[in-house]
Amino acid sequence: MSGFSASLNIWKKFGFQAPMADSSLFIFFNGTTIIYLLIYVDDILVTGEPLDDGTNFRSVVGVFQYLLFTQPDIAFTVNQVCQYMRSPSTTHWAAVKRILHYLKATHDRGIVYKPSSLSLTTFADADYAGDPDDRRSTGGHCIFLGDNLISWISKKQRGVSRSSIEAEY
Repeated sequence: MSGFSASLNIWKKFGFQAPMADSSLFIFFNGTTIIYLLIYVDDILVTGEPLDDGTNFRSVVGVFQYLLFTQPDIAFTVNQVCQYMRSPSTTHWAAVKRILHYLKATHDRGIVYKPSSLSLTTFADADYAGDPDDRRSTGGHCIFLGDNLISWISKKQRGVSRSSIEAEY
């Protein structure tokens, strides 16, 4: 039995079909669920269909952007899910639900403004090639007026830094 025939028989047991055009591709169909399995030597890629309707995803993520004013601790995660607004998948929807669970558990936390000194303090930092998808760095800063956070930003850098010094600069 050839390698292809053995692979085909194994994956057919699980309900996958193999198109004749590509012997390393196996496709699983079950109602609205579609899974693509691509096997090449020692690499395996598994992927599936986007959300049927991304309206709820976009609506909830839009609300997250308003919450950033008082809950900057979710800024990085919200930035990550915002990158998939155009074509969210079920994995991205799961990430949104995790943010909702986090917000429910931390509803009593957030920024509270109180009287304090008028001293201005700022902090800045950046990672080096922190995004595993495009290897770009993320930088940010926050500004305090006394004990009150008045401005903050977290932003992916436009280019790929060649060193941690360049990312920080």
